[in-house]
Amino acid sequence: MSVLASEDDRAAVAALLGRTPEATFEVVVRHADGSPLVIRNHPLLEGGRPMPTRWWLVGEPERTWVG
Repeated sequence: MSVLASEDDRAAVAALLGRTPEATFEVVVRHADGSPLVIRNHPLLEGGRPMPTRWWLVGEPERTWVG
């Protein structure tokens, strides 16, 4: 079952990205403390533009390790 991100999730992801997310997303993997680790973006942005990357690793330090 898909559940869209809560306002707390959106704020946490915005802080991790350093900007407001453009796409609607859901958190699909969380750290043990409940913070977002992996998000799944909706395939289309508002206005119908395609979202090129469906899955994002947003959690730290994992994002730094992979990048």
